[in-house]
Amino acid sequence: MTVLEKIKILERYVSVDPSMIDSVMEMAIDKLLKREATRMGDMHLRINDQIAAFEAKYKMNSEEFRSRYDKGSIGDDMDFIEWAATIDMREKIQRHLSMINKG
Repeated sequence: MTVLEKIKILERYVSVDPSMIDSVMEMAIDKLLKREATRMGDMHLRINDQIAAFEAKYKMNSEEFRSRYDKGSIGDDMDFIEWAATIDMREKIQRHLSMINKG
């Protein structure tokens, strides 16, 4: 059973009778969300460090790089492919953090 399937079961269980939820279940869910936010935050820091290294190496900020990369005017060096992928990962992590932190 996938995590999503388990969450859907839990959602159905809670929706039937919310009074059945005890403090232990609520604390467990809170801890899971906090853990995931911390994990995503740690990943975000590591990704930012990687992006900063690319920016320092090529003396260009990521916005300028991405614009030039998307236009095809910067080439397809392996570093540039990795830099673009790292920027994409940062955006994905930011979306996940936003979802988790909105609650």
